[in-house]
Amino acid sequence: MINLCTFTGVDVRTDLGRVADMAAAYPFLEFGVLLSRTPEDKDPRYPQFRQIRDIVDRLAGRARLALHVCGRAVGEFVREPAEGSAYAGQDIEDLVAAGIGRVQLNFNFERAGLSVEEIDAAIRRTRAKVITQHFPANAAVSNGVAAPNHQLLYDASGGRGVAATGYDRPFARKYTGYAGGIGPENAVASVAAIQAVAGDAVVWIDMESRIRTDGYLDLDKCASVAASIAPTLAANVTPG
Repeated sequence: MINLCTFTGVDVRTDLGRVADMAAAYPFLEFGVLLSRTPEDKDPRYPQFRQIRDIVDRLAGRARLALHVCGRAVGEFVREPAEGSAYAGQDIEDLVAAGIGRVQLNFNFERAGLSVEEIDAAIRRTRAKVITQHFPANAAVSNGVAAPNHQLLYDASGGRGVAATGYDRPFARKYTGYAGGIGPENAVASVAAIQAVAGDAVVWIDMESRIRTDGYLDLDKCASVAASIAPTLAANVTPG
């Protein structure tokens, strides 16, 4: 059963008061913020770090929050610093302390230059739940990380809004999410299809591209999705 829906891409134009109101109205919602330090990632999806800190400070305790880490920032989070040096990912840890509940690492394992052991150790170091995407290139991570706070997201689309043609069973003993082309026009059908596959397993859904307009998060689209799936998801939310 689906107990959580993530809207990814809170940005500098997002009305944070409305986000808080939506989170109160729909307890199954989580809002994701994208972080990248890669120079070419300069579109509206990626706020600057100081802007992310402001978003977290203003929404902490008022909405569930996730940080989706992209580009070279993944390596900064994963690699343990040399003895005596500063932790390169400390600013991410500061966001976790400020109110981020989950951290998603967006990378391709075959190109990232990281080891499964490094990724596992980094996930164990943080107090947050840590999500990695599952697709063929990341299979070694999905199967090799044993950290108890590791979670998995099916997303071959990679945030491009390409709809999934079908859904696989959730991973055993790991909280599993589903993304890829979910939006206002198909949210109800997608929820039904995912719940049919998940059965009694508790899973979540994530959407990004199809809830944006002109590159920015569209809260009207988010509200439309939330209202349409509320009859199903609200019954699955555990109080507290």
